[in-house]
Amino acid sequence: MRTENDLVAALRCLEPPVPDEAAVLRGVRRRVARRRIRRVGGLTGVTGLAAAITAVAVVTGSAPGPAIAGSHPPAAHKTTPQRAQTAAYIVRHAAAAEADAARMIQVIRDRAGVDYLSVATQQTLFVSSRRTSDGQPLMASADSIKGTTYTSTLIDYKDRAYNVNSASTLNGGPWGAKGIVIGSWLPGVTARDPAAAYIAALRRGIIKVIGYRKLDGRQTILLQIDFQKLKHIPNLYPCQVHHAGCQGPDLSLRPRTCKLPPPAVDEVWLDASTYLEVQEATIEPKTVMHQVRKQHIVWACYKVVSWSPATTRVDWLPPTRKNLALLNLTPPAGFTEVSNQQIARYLGPYS
Repeated sequence: MRTENDLVAALRCLEPPVPDEAAVLRGVRRRVARRRIRRVGGLTGVTGLAAAITAVAVVTGSAPGPAIAGSHPPAAHKTTPQRAQTAAYIVRHAAAAEADAARMIQVIRDRAGVDYLSVATQQTLFVSSRRTSDGQPLMASADSIKGTTYTSTLIDYKDRAYNVNSASTLNGGPWGAKGIVIGSWLPGVTARDPAAAYIAALRRGIIKVIGYRKLDGRQTILLQIDFQKLKHIPNLYPCQVHHAGCQGPDLSLRPRTCKLPPPAVDEVWLDASTYLEVQEATIEPKTVMHQVRKQHIVWACYKVVSWSPATTRVDWLPPTRKNLALLNLTPPAGFTEVSNQQIARYLGPYS
């Protein structure tokens, strides 16, 4: 998995932009890994939300499940599998499929645009879904590694400009020895050997196999991913019972009907035949807050009114000459090469 730190390291090797422009470049050089980083980082965001309301509320460290007051994430249509498989069997085959996928081209589509990724050729390409007035994509970016040289190309079609950066992958360079890997649905997994990580995640409850489902007429296997178990989340409210030195009110006094916002539900669909990922979704709860006063304490309570899904579709292409050509990005004739600072100013409003 690539991380935002990798992009920062790449930029440090090159023309140093000012801090605001560096943030813009990190925004426009959007990648699949960053989407998953935001998902895991969103746990911190939820915790931060709870911290922001401490002036009026105290909450427990245990959140309710995704079903609250009759509201719940939309469930996929259930089907009866031709033959039942154990969770371990499914996860092992998913790991093997991901390892084999290194020779294929992964295509990821969401509202932001389309990503193409090839481990075999060490190339990625992102094309924005936003369009200019003449129908061109607003921007496109590509990363590639040849030998020990990492190259990043960013094209701004709106302003007819482009930017090219190169750096060495040696000595802690942008990707290092790891290189470009398949964007796994489980963070921290490489395309070389995902099996151990997947089995460990299953045992820890990070991966939960829900069962067989129909997805757009295709037989799939639905999994849920509990990202809260990926890392330790400190409890902001350690006072479960009143005792000397405890900061804040006794949390055992919280009204039983006063609920926390539930965590987002993260789902992954695997093709039931190939075990390759075909879709993933993060289903976020939309809540309304009300306050309850009990024993001189004002508690913030949440009710789920709906669930909002953000869906990503995943396809896999064979590495034919025509499909590999999709990974190439060449600045059009007449476009002007500009600095990091200039292209950041161009694309800043859209990042």
